[in-house]
Amino acid sequence: MPALMLIGGMHVIIGLVAIGYGVLALLRDGMISSNHRFGQLYLVATVLACMTAFGLFRNGFGAGHWLAVLTLAVMFAAALIGKARLLGGASLYVETIGYSATLLFHLLSAATEIGTRLPLGAPWASGPMARGLLLLDAALVLLFLAVSGLQVRMLSQGEG
Repeated sequence: MPALMLIGGMHVIIGLVAIGYGVLALLRDGMISSNHRFGQLYLVATVLACMTAFGLFRNGFGAGHWLAVLTLAVMFAAALIGKARLLGGASLYVETIGYSATLLFHLLSAATEIGTRLPLGAPWASGPMARGLLLLDAALVLLFLAVSGLQVRMLSQGEG
C-alpha cells in the first residue's frame, strides 16, 4: 500500500503541475504550444501524469486509465498533425484544440477526484455520476468550447 500511495501522490502533484502550466500557457499565449516554454512543460508533465496513472490500480484498469490512454492519443495525434501539417491550413487549429482538449481531460479528472475524495470522510460528491459533479463537468466542457472558439478566432486573425 505505501508504494501505491507514493505513486498516487506523485501522480497528483504532477497532474497539478500540468494543469498549472496548461493554464499559464493559455493565459500567456492563448494556446498550449510545443513551441512555447509553458506549453513544453505542460506536455512533459501531462505525459508523466499519464504514465503515473498507469501505476494506480486500486480497482483494476478503469476509467482513469482509459482517460490517460485517450490523453496520450490526442496529444500524439495533435503533435503529428501539427508538426507534419497533415491537414494543411487546418493543422494548427487541430493541434491547438487537441492540446486544449487534453487540459480539459485533466480538469475533468481532477474535478472527479476532488469531488469524490474531499473533504475527507464526507466527500462532496457520492460518486462520479453525482448531479453536482456532472454539472461541474458540463461547465468545464462549456469553458473548453468557449476557449476553443477564442483560439480559432485568434488563429484565423493571425493568418489573415
